[in-house]
Amino acid sequence: MDITITGAVIVRNEERCIKRCIDSLITIFDEIIVVDTGSFDNTLNILNSYHGDKLKIFNTTWEEDFSKPRNIAIREASCEYIFFVDADEYISSPKSDVISAFADVSGLVQKNKLALCPNIKDHDSNISKSVRRGFINNHEFYYFGYVHEELRKDNSEILDLNIQIDIIHDGYLFNVIEEKEKVKRNEILNLKNINIEPLYLRWRFFYYRDSFDRIPAEEIHNTLAALIKTNENLPLQISNLKHDQYTFSILDLMARAKLKLLDDENEFNCIISMMNEMIPDNSNAFYYSMIYDIFKWKESAKKKILDIVKYKKMEVNNNIDMLHSEDLHIDAALSFYMYEIGMIANAKKLLLSVKSSGFNTGLIDKYLNLMSYKDSENE
Repeated sequence: MDITITGAVIVRNEERCIKRCIDSLITIFDEIIVVDTGSFDNTLNILNSYHGDKLKIFNTTWEEDFSKPRNIAIREASCEYIFFVDADEYISSPKSDVISAFADVSGLVQKNKLALCPNIKDHDSNISKSVRRGFINNHEFYYFGYVHEELRKDNSEILDLNIQIDIIHDGYLFNVIEEKEKVKRNEILNLKNINIEPLYLRWRFFYYRDSFDRIPAEEIHNTLAALIKTNENLPLQISNLKHDQYTFSILDLMARAKLKLLDDENEFNCIISMMNEMIPDNSNAFYYSMIYDIFKWKESAKKKILDIVKYKKMEVNNNIDMLHSEDLHIDAALSFYMYEIGMIANAKKLLLSVKSSGFNTGLIDKYLNLMSYKDSENE
């Protein structure tokens, strides 16, 4: 079955990665539409170095709106299908896999409603399989939203279909985020989305996800908990959750907020339970539970260290069973706790002092061996 596909890319100052992106598209698609929103680096020179009429460049002004250039690309596309790839991405699948995936879709009865979702692998090896990138060019699809723009279709539902096309994405490497000031930019644009559709969970999720480290964890948890309830007067539980594609992702953010707060174990366990009911035995819930246990133990260990220090200051002789230890056993215990919470250098110094003062046990030797191993690792 002969089908034609437009590859579409939105760019602005992408000299770091645009050649890599276009090189991965040029042999696959019938045409490539590039919409530049005002590049002033070497991006346009790189694009203009490609010869032939397959690559078509359109220019527009940047208006703090990612949907606008995407919709321009849709308008200018001439092929039967459109497939969007970001400038900081590239297709790693061979041409045969891409053509095969589109050929399979073209034979489906519901092809006019389908949004094609490839496998997008980030720099941290996370794989997204639900991001809408491809669709039939029937002039019914369009993008909406200032950032994290959403593919929509007037008066008709869109059916998502994961296709076996692999894309590699590195746009959220730390240095790239810093250079492009993505956090600040996204915060402003996410708030504009919320202002238009304040109750839409998609915009709330992306706002709190993108600004997670800039917003108090308590605000994140409490605001999102209120938003995903069907009845605000009832407790947060599985029977009182909105059925939305972002409900699970919001619970995930709430769990992360609780890991910062460590303020209510029952509330944290309730979130984990709801995550597991929505997606049984999901790895995120299992991971957060393990991390929560570690964080709670470390918090307890820090309190225990304060208790030990306070105890040592007491002018009371508690050495009934260890008359000759002169509190060295307490110093040893203190060093064990210090090691376990990461104060390794101080713990080793204290424990060597304990041993040199004449108090030694098998447990002390075990911890000293662990500390020596850590030293060799650091070297």
